Amino acid sequence: MPNITRTSEQGIEALGREEGEVLRAYRCPAGVWTIGNGLTKASGVVTPKQGMVITHEESRQLTRLALARNYEPAVAKAMETALQKVFDGAILWHWNTGAIARASWVRLFRAGAFARAEASFKSWNKIGSTISKALTNRRLREWRILEFGDYGTEVKPPSITPPAEVVQRLAKLGYEQVPIVDRIKAFQQDNGLTVDGIVGPATRATLQRVEEARLANRVTVGGAAGGGSVTAAPSAADPSSIDPTTLLWVGGSALAVGLVTWLGFYVWRNRGPLFAWLPETAKDWFEAHGVVLGRRVRT
Repeated sequence: MPNITRTSEQGIEALGREEGEVLRAYRCPAGVWTIGNGLTKASGVVTPKQGMVITHEESRQLTRLALARNYEPAVAKAMETALQKVFDGAILWHWNTGAIARASWVRLFRAGAFARAEASFKSWNKIGSTISKALTNRRLREWRILEFGDYGTEVKPPSITPPAEVVQRLAKLGYEQVPIVDRIKAFQQDNGLTVDGIVGPATRATLQRVEEARLANRVTVGGAAGGGSVTAAPSAADPSSIDPTTLLWVGGSALAVGLVTWLGFYVWRNRGPLFAWLPETAKDWFEAHGVVLGRRVRT
């Protein structure tokens, strides 16, 4: 039986569920335009740009092209398997990690050390040094395909109830509409996303970018009453951008410094009359140290 070199239809469907197919171009958290099953310009098959919309069929075709160009040859070389399920599971793993050529689990799997291969396969579940629950679950689903041919074909319809953590994050950005699903729709409307009230990859990526931009003081997001629009941050030279308490504190400090300076100058200028009550011995001591208190230095 010849080795498998192409992903099955079931494999592509599973890939679409993992990636979260998006038919309108959006920017990922890194700011890169993305469309379909996570395809960017680097894929070599599409150049996503603002306003681009594709159909499900076009997304499927682009995924096929990306697989054939960037993923299937590497997996075919690494796995050399005649089993479709093994090839498909490895394809999903490689699409996400890009590491099929250097992964130790491949060598272990081909050597028949399946338990060790499984542990190594599933250990690719970290973002940096932190274990990701989402990646942990994804590795479990990919391994079920690879070992058992379980593609998880039962597709649940997307929930229209926004996750609680997303609702809270949007509230901090000024989106406080009721019912709460309208918060998602208002945010999507303001940021050029498909307005469906579903928190998919594009909405999550855009929410993360807006939050990071706000933390970096690049934008101000408002609209507690209406739906937050993104506008340029006010200039630091604009008095309306400064907290009134800060203005009061700065103004009061400046007035105090000015008053002390004026009082010091007044005392120095009128030191003669002000210090006339000092005894002559005290005046002599001051003058000996270079401070003339309104008398002429004796010659």
